[in-house]
Order: sequence, then structure tokens, then C-alpha cells
Amino acid sequence: MAPAVQGLKSFVWQKLKSAIFDDFTKEEEWKVMLLDDYTTKLLSLCCKMTDLLAEGVTVVENVYKTREPVPHMKAIYLITPTRKSVDGLIDDFINKSCSRYKAAYVYFTDFCPDSLFNKIKASCAKSIKKCKEINISFFPYESQVFTLNIPDAFYRCYSPTLERTKDKDAVLQVMAEQIVTLCATLDENPGVRYKRYKTEGSGGKEKEAILEEDDDLWVKMRHKHIADVIEELPKLLKDASSKTKAAEGKLSISALSQLMKKMPLYRKEISKQVVHLNIAEDCMSKFKSNIERLCKTEQDLALGTDAEGEKVKDSMRVLLPVLLNKSHDSYDKIRAILLYIFSTNGTTQENLDKLIQNVHIESDSDMIRNWKYLDVPVISSDAIENKLDSKDWPYCSRCPPTWNGSGAVSARQKPRASHREERRSSARLIVFVIGGVMYSEMRSAYEVSEAYKSCEVVIGSTHILTPRKLLEEVKSLSKPKDMVCLKDE
Repeated sequence: MAPAVQGLKSFVWQKLKSAIFDDFTKEEEWKVMLLDDYTTKLLSLCCKMTDLLAEGVTVVENVYKTREPVPHMKAIYLITPTRKSVDGLIDDFINKSCSRYKAAYVYFTDFCPDSLFNKIKASCAKSIKKCKEINISFFPYESQVFTLNIPDAFYRCYSPTLERTKDKDAVLQVMAEQIVTLCATLDENPGVRYKRYKTEGSGGKEKEAILEEDDDLWVKMRHKHIADVIEELPKLLKDASSKTKAAEGKLSISALSQLMKKMPLYRKEISKQVVHLNIAEDCMSKFKSNIERLCKTEQDLALGTDAEGEKVKDSMRVLLPVLLNKSHDSYDKIRAILLYIFSTNGTTQENLDKLIQNVHIESDSDMIRNWKYLDVPVISSDAIENKLDSKDWPYCSRCPPTWNGSGAVSARQKPRASHREERRSSARLIVFVIGGVMYSEMRSAYEVSEAYKSCEVVIGSTHILTPRKLLEEVKSLSKPKDMVCLKDE
């Protein structure tokens, strides 16, 4: 297993380098790079312009837009195999007498359909010196997190309005093909296990803080609890300040010279920590003013016990303060109602109607009711008298025990020996969630990787979810397809 610090972004960049730029290692001439919207986002996630400059790329252009010709330079096309991107390529060389570039080196992110390939062949084959499929159809969102950029997957997989169409099968096929490119990039040939559901600034000016993977402090802090961040950041700031003062105490000429050289680094480090401290304080002020009490209620309902470990005897009594609090918006109240329903394994139709009416969320009631399409018991069945259908409610105790980590490891392309310790040291667990992944779930992947050093957990989904976005997507499930507009954030 590659070290976790390398991460998905590094894997993708190394694959791009070996698949594309290694073709030009013997050449010492500048090149133009053409990207479409998808590959622009892909490259922005795993490299910087300085990395491209190091590979001989002097200009990056959008293949869709009109560009000035540079006939003395070669052009690298990293594009998706779509009609729009292919048309952009063809337009650059359709007129042989005045082609925009000296030659084209074409790299598709995925399999190019025969229809598009034949179109290229008929239009500008002589101008293309190389054509490859590099098979990268996912975004490396973080070092251990990936997305497939399918923001409408939740609707297409779970909406009952599409149950008689082939739309669900089509999107599942696309997901499967994209996940294959992830495994290929990681050099994995994994054993697959799954569950399917049966469904129907300074100077008074604002300054933008860029939080990215090479910001060590951000990587260290991003998945921590806000209370831990508030406690740890001032310590780091104090340490940096004390190092600066210690350096200033040395009076020799050479020491002062070294200090002058290091001062920009000190200032940059302290500035970075101040930015993170300000962000953390803003988060904490919002948390203390309103969210803290809401979190306590949600925690009590979710766990069934309070902070002291006492069992919650009356869930409705815990819920009511949230519903009556005017500072909470409807999304907060809906989440609390859902936790109440989940904790009681469903509620009566009468009680649900009263909750919806009293909180004035009639227009958003589908955020609650539509969980039935995910097989969540919103309206309780008659479980007290043991009349639940055993086909719909199988006994969990009759199921095989869950994996304990002892035998399920990735099957490599070249499996190494039979020594158990050797296999464990190379284990990687790839978790994929259809319909979106939460930031808290991302955090869990890092926590498990840290707790079990022998196994790196990589988690991915069709897109990134927030609690608010999840409720909106649940609400959309009962709408016709032409009324749903879901975009990735």
C-alpha cells in the first residue's frame, strides 16, 4: 500500500504524468494544453500551473472557446470523449491550410465511442500524432476522498417516478465504469462487497482564504471537532511567535542575516495560522449562539441517551424545544423531526400531520414523507404485536456476521504470497456511497485509517452532500424528472 500521505491527488497527477507528459520527455519545446470543463476541474484538483510549466506547458486553453492560432506549437488535448469536446478538437484542424497548431496529441479521460473516433478519423487524422484513453473518470476531492460528479444520482436511483424507466440502470452502469477507473489508478483489483436496497484580511479589507491540500494546517484541522480546533490553534500560533522572538534575541551579524531570510516564512506561517484562527472563531460563534443546543438535541435523539448516559424516556419532550425555538430555521426543525421519527422507528399518520402543521412546514413535508422511498419507516408498522412481515423485516441475527477485518483485503493485480501480515500491510478499503457523502463520513474514513494503520480507507460518492442539500434531494424524489434541477456544489 502506498503511504496515505501520498493520497488520491498525487496518484492522479502521477498517472497523468506517466500517461501524457512522459510522451514528451525527449522534447525541449513549449506546448499548448487544451482542456474542457471536466478536465479543467480534474487538473485544478491535482496540480498547479507551476507543475504544468515544469512539464513544458506554457499555455492552457478551453477547447470550447475560440482561440488565436499558434501554428508553430504542438497541442496536448486532455478532454472527455463527448461530442462537444471532439468538435472543438476537429475545428482546430478542419482547415489543413491554416490549422491552429502544429500537431495534436489527444488524451481522452475515458473510452471514446466508435462514432466519435470515426468522426475524428475522417476529419483530421493526419494532424493527430498520438491518441490515448487514460481512464480517469473521477475527481480526487481530498487525499482519501473522491467523487464521480453525478449530482442527480440520488434522484435517478431512488425516485419512484423513474422506477419503470432504464434511467437507474444507466446511471449505475456509468458509476461502475467510473469506479473501475479509480481502481485502475490505484492499481487495485478489489474484492467487492455491497448492500442494495429494495426501493420503489488586513487593512479592514476582506481577504479570501484558500483552503487546499498543500495547506498542512488545513489538512490537519479540517475534520477535527470545532472545540479541538479552538484549543489547538492558539498553541500553534504561540509556538510560531516564540520561535520568532527567540531568533530575534541573537545579536550576531550572521544570526541577523539568517533571521532576515527567514522572516517572510515566519510572517507567512503566522498569517496562515491567524486566518485559520479567525475562521475557527467565526464557526465557534455560530456554534455557541444557536447550534450547540440543537446539536445536543440531535445527539440525544440519535443515541437514545443524554450526555450523562441516562436513557431518553420521552423523545417528544426532547424534540419540542427545537420546534418552539424561533431561531432555528425549518431545515433544522425537519432534521430534528426526522431524528425523532427514526428513534421511535416511525410515528403515526396523525402525529406526523400535527408536527408538519404546527411547525408550518407543509411545503417542505416531502423532505420527511419521501424517506419511505429509501425503505425508512416514516409511518410505523404494527411491530408491538409481532405482525411484521418477515420477508420485509428479516431477522438480523440470522444474517452472517459482519466483516471483522481479518480476511477481506484488496486482491492485487499481482497477489503477494500467503503471509497474513504481508497482506494486511497492503490493505486498502474503498467505500462507495450512491447518492452523496457527508463531511462527517469523510472524517470517519480518516479516523479509521488512523486507528487501523494496516488499512487505508478511501471513501467516495456521486457527489458531496450537506444536511440541507440532503433534505432538498429527498424532497425532490416525488417530483417529475423535468421539474428537478440538481447541481454539484
